[in-house]
Amino acid sequence: MKSFRTGLCALLLCLPLLATHAQTGPDLSELLNILEGMAEGDWARVNLNRFEEVFTPPELRELIGPSNPEPYNILTAWSSFAWDPNRGDILIFGGGHANYANNDVYRWRATTRRWERAALPSALEKDCLGYWQPVDGPDFAPVSSHTYDNNIFLPIVDRFVTFGGAAHAHGGSFVKDVNCTTPRATGPYFFDPSRADPDKVGGSTGSHVQREGSFDWVQGGYMWENRDVLATIPGDIDFPSRFVDGATGYTQENGKDVVYVSGFSGGGTATALYKYTINSLTDPSQDTWEQVGRYWSGLSGEGSGAYLPTLHAFVRIASSRIGYWDLSTAGPDNNSVIITLDDPTASYTLSSHDGLEYDASRERFLIWGGQEQVWALYPPAELGPSGWRIEPQPAPSGIAPTGSDGTGVLGKWNYISNLDAFLGIQAIDGRAGNVWLYKPVGWQKPNDEPLIFQDDFD
Repeated sequence: MKSFRTGLCALLLCLPLLATHAQTGPDLSELLNILEGMAEGDWARVNLNRFEEVFTPPELRELIGPSNPEPYNILTAWSSFAWDPNRGDILIFGGGHANYANNDVYRWRATTRRWERAALPSALEKDCLGYWQPVDGPDFAPVSSHTYDNNIFLPIVDRFVTFGGAAHAHGGSFVKDVNCTTPRATGPYFFDPSRADPDKVGGSTGSHVQREGSFDWVQGGYMWENRDVLATIPGDIDFPSRFVDGATGYTQENGKDVVYVSGFSGGGTATALYKYTINSLTDPSQDTWEQVGRYWSGLSGEGSGAYLPTLHAFVRIASSRIGYWDLSTAGPDNNSVIITLDDPTASYTLSSHDGLEYDASRERFLIWGGQEQVWALYPPAELGPSGWRIEPQPAPSGIAPTGSDGTGVLGKWNYISNLDAFLGIQAIDGRAGNVWLYKPVGWQKPNDEPLIFQDDFD
């Protein structure tokens, strides 16, 4: 297969100047009507089609050895989704390691309640160090990866971002060759949802899978951008060596998208916390990346996380513990703190598989383990290791998720501000891709407000 490592500069020259757009929010009236008819603490399964109905056809997927794994692995293999509030979509990218080789992208549209494919996968080839890469190179698209809680949406610059996790085959970070003896970490990757197309490959024209034919009708969508912070941001960058078991939380500061993300510092397995600020969509060199917390007291391992705005902290589940970093003392020597749970009912069993998300309307966290029960975690009035109370929410009166949580909820649980409710994906049956809507106690119907975001494609 011929190489596709040219054309990026030509593409970039065609981009219009950055603009700021105002639009009304997506039409979520159907889901809001469902919520109005539900009791608080109840669930509703809201997908109208099955995930498998929109899978990439087998002939357009790369193999793992002689096998042709299906895209359900994107949901079942240590995965996460991001909520796009600008369009009302769930966006999911994953797979990775030994589960799924392909980097196709999918979305569930709350406006239609249906799954769609957002991008066809790239063909793969090994680089000179033996790492599998998209055939047009790591600047055009990422390889598939277990994404844990490492996918998140940036509403101001209007991009989905993934930090990866356990990449296809080697199980480490996204990598790029410095030369044929030295690799280095790369990423994160932005995905432009305005360019999503079920019949286009996510990278450049000609980079789609062609092992059973040319499929000349497939065009390049140029949907991905490698921010490649180690090469684009001047000076020494505190960039994690790996994002295995990672967790993310989002906030905005001074009108900028900010992501807090956990990752491994250096070559070890000690989880530190980092702050990534996107200052310019069109100029990655203006982005900033800094370590704001270090590993301490065992806050490491698999688990989800979220930003706590009222106390300016990042809270995460890790190795059957819950802890936080106090961001008012941010820096490379800022220790993580393990909390002591006040559990009045003595009925909560913590699992690193649980999903944890901040409930902005009620200033608490909701925790979901993949079954019918949801838990509320209330922070203390002042940040500290004690005073964190956890309480079960009302038992649902109707249908609800049941069964095993498989590899975990992790990042498949999100608070949806457009709905003042939560969406979760049950991964036990990845072919079904069941999307569950949860109505929290104290639900209030949101007001329709214009969305403001930047977009460099008109």
